[in-house]
Amino acid sequence: MDQEKLATILDWPLPSSLKQLHRFLGFCNFYRRFIPKFSELARPLTELTKEGNFNSDNIQQLGPRASFLALKRCFSAAPLLHHFDFELSRTVHVDSSGYAVAAVLSQPDQAGKLHPVSFYSQKLTDRERGWAIFDLELLAIVEAFEQWRAWLMGTTEPVQVYSNHSNLCHFTTAKNLTPKQARWASFLDGFNFVILHIAGKANPADAPSRRPDLLGEGPLIPTQAIARRMVSVNDVGGIIPSKSFNLYDLHFQRPTQELLDYFIKNYDKVSQDERKALTERDKILWFQDWIFVPSTLRTRIIQLFHDAPTVGHPGIARTLALVTRSFSWPGIRKDIIRFRRVRLDHGGGGFTQ
Repeated sequence: MDQEKLATILDWPLPSSLKQLHRFLGFCNFYRRFIPKFSELARPLTELTKEGNFNSDNIQQLGPRASFLALKRCFSAAPLLHHFDFELSRTVHVDSSGYAVAAVLSQPDQAGKLHPVSFYSQKLTDRERGWAIFDLELLAIVEAFEQWRAWLMGTTEPVQVYSNHSNLCHFTTAKNLTPKQARWASFLDGFNFVILHIAGKANPADAPSRRPDLLGEGPLIPTQAIARRMVSVNDVGGIIPSKSFNLYDLHFQRPTQELLDYFIKNYDKVSQDERKALTERDKILWFQDWIFVPSTLRTRIIQLFHDAPTVGHPGIARTLALVTRSFSWPGIRKDIIRFRRVRLDHGGGGFTQ
């Protein structure tokens, strides 16, 4: 088997946080039925997920390291991995994390169970990180079809492409495309495929797109990229009334020092009780791998993601998924439910917390 097709898995670094460990084990769990004695093989790692067991020393012990390497090796051979067969249907799962895209090409066995054939992941450039979620998810599809062009072209049966971004399902019939989207549509027009929606938790491409080494140096959202990450969901200029919050009175094409200074200043107002459960890095408070949002900013964060034109006023579950990609705070779901209820009561108007 060509090792390049497995590099996404074989190059996966040893988890350095509990969240990273959960993500890796969750990915392996997609394929546990194809991994003999999976529970026994994964036990040294699953033990570390129990409360208080994970730390930087324990993950480096022989047992967890051997378990991690053994699980990765399972992806390079049968019964899990299959060689590509031109006679079988093709299924592609794609995802974008905001800093990388990933895809998994699979084919069914005789029982109809999907086996991976090839994996792909690619770190986003600084320019791409500023794109809207819709474009990033579409980029993942384009990259997958470019990577596996020889295997996906000329199929009589449509290639099933799964994404957790439901708006992509209508891309092939969309009329109003940006120049970039039009170029991609022209390229994809040479393939026979259909885009289908899948929940993020059921998407095997989700974890590979969030491999910690693809992020690069520093925390999950580097300080210098906070402003870009907050507004990269879409082109939000003008959708937030300027009188409501001067954080959004700027042009958001790139983070400015004024915006970063304002953001840091607000985080300094978080109470000491809240700080006890948090860590501070680069003058920003973090809850594990999420940026912690103090009460003064929570409504605005929800409003930013909920009102994004490219996501079309999502429901509670989708808004929660968008916000929690980067941010966290106690009672986040209740706040989103309250936000939605007030919006409905006021016919879509905003409110001040």
